[in-house]
Amino acid sequence: MKKIIKALIILMLLISMVASVSSCGVHLSRFFKKKNSYTGGFSGEGVHYYRKIHWVETFEEMMIAVEHLKAAGNEIPFHVLPNYENDVVDAKYCFFLSVKDAEKLKDGEKWYDRKGVGAISIVYFGFLDKVSIEELEYSYTYRYRNLRTHQRHKCPEVPEGAELYYACNESDGRCCVKLRSNDSVLLWIEYDKMEDHMAELPADYEEEFPKSIVIIE
Repeated sequence: MKKIIKALIILMLLISMVASVSSCGVHLSRFFKKKNSYTGGFSGEGVHYYRKIHWVETFEEMMIAVEHLKAAGNEIPFHVLPNYENDVVDAKYCFFLSVKDAEKLKDGEKWYDRKGVGAISIVYFGFLDKVSIEELEYSYTYRYRNLRTHQRHKCPEVPEGAELYYACNESDGRCCVKLRSNDSVLLWIEYDKMEDHMAELPADYEEEFPKSIVIIE
């Protein structure tokens, strides 16, 4: 009889535990899903131990991060970045930092105060779909309509006041920003989830985008 009572008590405890877990199961699943699915916004890149990804919302925040990284003794390579944003396009900037030999952050320091950072690169994204940085960090940029830029490995010199213009190659459809003086490519532009980017972007995009280019050095 005692064995039966003991078994019933254990069974009741198990049922109680299952009910308790079930009541918060949704919250637990969301917690573990979020905890274990960080991407940084990029497939296969966001989870690299020695490569940190940080997003900022505005050009101003990007420049603040650049100045802090410089002040910490890090070298910022030459960058050509757009400052293009309007009611249609929401600009965001993504920092890729190599931190294999970097110093640990001290209390009160932000990610851009880190010393000893290796390679640093900054990428411009212009999102047509509404998406927050918090969402991007657990998703992928290619799921949203966006344009992003890639500068050439050996970027040509850009004289002060140089005229830039937008162009697309008829052969492969690739678009870019070029220097008017010698037609050399300054930036390549890629478009995600847009069948006809010229129809989805503002009417003056082709004219205004090259004007937004800023040199970071």
